[in-house]
Amino acid sequence: MKSGIHVLCAALFVAAQFSGLTAEEDLVVVSGAKIEESQSSASEKVHVIGEEELKKSGAKTLADAFKFLPGLIVSSANSKSSSSCVMMQGFEGQYVKVLVDGVSLPGDSGGSVYLERYPVENIDHIEVVQGASSALFGSDAMGGVINIITKKQKTEEKTKVGGYIGEEFSSDIRNFIDAGIGLSLGKFTSSFSASYDWQKGITEKYFDSTIGSVDETKIPNSRLGFLDGCVGWNSDSWNLSLAGFYSDYERESTSVGISKNKKYIADTDYFERRSGISLSANKEFSDEWSISAFVSGKRHDVGMDEVKRLSTTASSNKDAEHYELETEVRASWIPNLYNRAVVGFNGKFEKEYSSYFDGSKNQVLLSLFAQNTIDVSGGDEKLMFVLGERLDFQPKEEDGENYLQGTPKISIVFKPVDLFAARLSYGMGFKVPSLMQKYYVFYHSHGNSGFYIYGNEDLLPEISHGFNLTFDHKIGNKITVWESGFFNYHKDMIDTEKVTSGRTYYYQYKNIGEAITFGANLGISAEFDRFTFKTGYAFTGAKQIEDDEFIDLTYRVPHRVTASLSYLIPLIETQIYLNGEWNAPQLISADDDTYSPDCLLLSAGANKKFRNEMFEVYCRAENILNNAHFIEGSEDESQEDFFALYKGFVFTLGGKFRF
Repeated sequence: MKSGIHVLCAALFVAAQFSGLTAEEDLVVVSGAKIEESQSSASEKVHVIGEEELKKSGAKTLADAFKFLPGLIVSSANSKSSSSCVMMQGFEGQYVKVLVDGVSLPGDSGGSVYLERYPVENIDHIEVVQGASSALFGSDAMGGVINIITKKQKTEEKTKVGGYIGEEFSSDIRNFIDAGIGLSLGKFTSSFSASYDWQKGITEKYFDSTIGSVDETKIPNSRLGFLDGCVGWNSDSWNLSLAGFYSDYERESTSVGISKNKKYIADTDYFERRSGISLSANKEFSDEWSISAFVSGKRHDVGMDEVKRLSTTASSNKDAEHYELETEVRASWIPNLYNRAVVGFNGKFEKEYSSYFDGSKNQVLLSLFAQNTIDVSGGDEKLMFVLGERLDFQPKEEDGENYLQGTPKISIVFKPVDLFAARLSYGMGFKVPSLMQKYYVFYHSHGNSGFYIYGNEDLLPEISHGFNLTFDHKIGNKITVWESGFFNYHKDMIDTEKVTSGRTYYYQYKNIGEAITFGANLGISAEFDRFTFKTGYAFTGAKQIEDDEFIDLTYRVPHRVTASLSYLIPLIETQIYLNGEWNAPQLISADDDTYSPDCLLLSAGANKKFRNEMFEVYCRAENILNNAHFIEGSEDESQEDFFALYKGFVFTLGGKFRF
């Protein structure tokens, strides 16, 4: 009861964040309720990142796209994740559900999605819902949902073919090429795209009297190939689509290690291969009833070949294969102006093979969900109540036990006038540990060092209670303000702990008995005919509760400031933009009271279109300040060293041809 009182009190804490839309815009979104609704009156606050905003930011991957969005923190590789991942409301990447057209992307060792592996070239817009969404989207959505809506070909009476090809070069010796093509004929549509990203790494001379001179890797050589495609059939009352993707990522590095107090050289080849296919269908029976369904299959292969030179221990090869089959069926019912309801079933089966254990590990999760939006203002959307419930069932594994958990959700939307809206919501979350968190031993690099993360088969599911309060203010048609505050209580939070053995260390997953995360966001945006400006501030706190004491949790950015502006120059019609972000130091170890350095990044760019947008030329400058920042880390680490920003200032020039 005492914890519940603290939760209710903290839920009243409010601050602000921004939205990029003006009062004249009211997009149709689907991510808040799994049913189409206007953005301004959605049951959840939905932030939309449009195609033009992605272009202005110079984003090439999802990691780039989220860097300048307040409330979303893109963390670099650390003990929590082997790659960049997005954090929401104090929740780490494995608690944020990332979807493509409503179908989830496969995750990494902790369940978070590799944002650096997904390009943005075929994205129409991105919908972001912050706060507990477990009632509709399941255990991976305790922190929020990101739904990537891809570009779709429109049906045409006559055959229509279109496409693009682009090329860009960067001063850090990086080459990125992408291409796409689309075809529409009557009710049939299809689109395909591909990209290849090659980056040359950075090495540094290392000399030791026992091993000699070594070109030690600071940033690995890497290659990323990506393919995706979709074919569809659309009619007046139903549509069918078949989509798939494949990505192949490789990196090479050389490092110096220590074994039995002797130094050795390790040459490492690391790879990831991900693929997925999904079949989706939607049928509208009437203005009141419709049914949607999908079935998807995914595969994720990861491996590392390590050759050790001058070592007393043998070389090693490590690999894992992860398979996932998911299906969902849901029905939407809009009987009148007072109700918008959705009910459905979701089932997910996972299987994993690894060199770290014999045979395979399996996991099944079955779920029923329902949600109803009740408009008590009689269709005017002035006052709405949202009631939702999800029931998750996980059959026992080997000597484990069954889990059956319900996760309710309650929201209130109050919109007395068009220029103001308030949303208060409570959502319960239920997070089942992933197979990799339980069983896999995972190696990854952080900066120019490396370490292991060990699974823990005794992990328990995590339960959370989340409260969110948001306000939307619109000042005329040009200025928008979004105010929000959040508080989450966690039981058996899944985290990692550092284990030291002699001169080496590793991390292992564990449960934290009780923890809280809390915070607020503040910002404003202004959009005029040729000029846009956005700025925001985000505060995040996270504490473990142990023996009635509150202990800070590690690797959370407590303070984050973002700003961006763009201007379309008259006469020459050239778009210029400037983006900046500052992240305060993160706590690295509570026991040692050590902190990371702060992070200050500034980027700018310009793009010009010709011949009715058939040709486009652009340039971009990143890390303009060349790693200048304010605060050194506790161990005198600079921004460059801690975040592995060894390339410093980078200039990029590119172009695109559309037909």
